[in-house]
Amino acid sequence: RAIGRNVAGGLAAMAVTYAIGALVGVSLR
Repeated sequence: RAIGRNVAGGLAAMAVTYAIGALVGVSLR
């Protein structure tokens, strides 16, 4: 189903966003 793919894509996007946010937070520290 496309739903499963959308969920996986959403989780991947969240993981990437969280990782970038963590890197930015560390670099600004």
